[in-house]
Amino acid sequence: NASVVAGAIIRAYTRPGAVAEADRVLATADATINAVIVTANGDKLEEIAGMIDQLDSSSANQPVQEIVRLKHARPETMAQVLTATYRTRRPGPGQSPASITADGDANAVIISASQSDLDGIKELIVQLDQPGDPEAQELRVIPLSYAEAEETLTILTEYFRRPASGRGRGGVTELVGDLRLQCSPSMNALIVSGSNDQIDRVQELAMAMDLEELAGTTAAPRIIEISNGSASQLANTLTQMFTEPARRSARARTAPDTVPLIYANDSTNALIIRARTSDYNQIAETVARLDIETAGPTEMELIPLQRGVNAQALAREIERTINQGEMLKARREPSYRPAQIAIGVDERTPALMVAGSPEMFPTVRHLVDKLQEMRPSGNFTARVIPVRNVAPEDLQRVINDIINQQQGNTGGGARAPRRR
Repeated sequence: NASVVAGAIIRAYTRPGAVAEADRVLATADATINAVIVTANGDKLEEIAGMIDQLDSSSANQPVQEIVRLKHARPETMAQVLTATYRTRRPGPGQSPASITADGDANAVIISASQSDLDGIKELIVQLDQPGDPEAQELRVIPLSYAEAEETLTILTEYFRRPASGRGRGGVTELVGDLRLQCSPSMNALIVSGSNDQIDRVQELAMAMDLEELAGTTAAPRIIEISNGSASQLANTLTQMFTEPARRSARARTAPDTVPLIYANDSTNALIIRARTSDYNQIAETVARLDIETAGPTEMELIPLQRGVNAQALAREIERTINQGEMLKARREPSYRPAQIAIGVDERTPALMVAGSPEMFPTVRHLVDKLQEMRPSGNFTARVIPVRNVAPEDLQRVINDIINQQQGNTGGGARAPRRR
């Protein structure tokens, strides 16, 4: 297993204190091809190559049995956590899947696994077998396929850091909700303890970063939490602004790592971004400008529709018309804070689901009623046309008079259109 070998190299060649650049050894596992990428000087590189040959021997794939006694954890719980962890991992070529069973009488777990897997399991047991209150905290191991566990741990620790807190007792960073985060480099997994909801949130973010597209790049993913808007909508906007132009550039063909990648995680309403520092700073600044609180509280309302109405088109046109009108008003009046709405569709009812600034809801209802009253038959369609410089009532009166004149329905002296 490449992660196990990389971890063994790092442990063997890491020395305490400052290390000269010429003596530095770096080892990274590439899970996609099960290989280890090593950076070192020539002499050490030969030593490491011999070490890899020795570790990657065929005998390492043969199952080995060992009994590991526990000091604090219950063997049943430990066996369950380890089994769930290894269930998500693929055995390497020629390897048998690991088997972990509990022995309650001896307060131990019995492991049957290859030597490389056995070393990783034992290391994980040491980290899990700690004193604590098992009733108060849930423990979960989150294996990663592409992201580096240590790098992911650093990102999540910074994200969940308690505001205005430094390092607590024992040099451990204090996290919100008494979360505890650790990692196992040899297993390339995160070890999380906390409440079930908190751990679910950590796992959602970890899985959002554990993508093949984000693996093996020089820029580490970063997380931006969205407070007021929708992460999915912002991700679409930012992708159009930053990612798509970068992909079309000539540089993207020779340096694909320069293309910013932006993903949304709806469960935590956060953005996962991998970009160079200069691009990331621009993206973060844009997010700060877009993620503003709308004027007034945000509410929701359900507006029923008649059967046969094209609900999707109606929602799209009304949403665009109102939001564009608000933005135009904000440009004319710099002190004005524009309202915003978002309209979804329930096809089964059918109905429009309107969310956003409640002061705009009467306008939405009025437009829906008018458009449904004017609903044409045959092949005619309805369209909402934003008006910028003329009052909509005046323009409606002019258009109605023109239609009546063309159809000969003067009605005994229709008034001439007023000029404005």
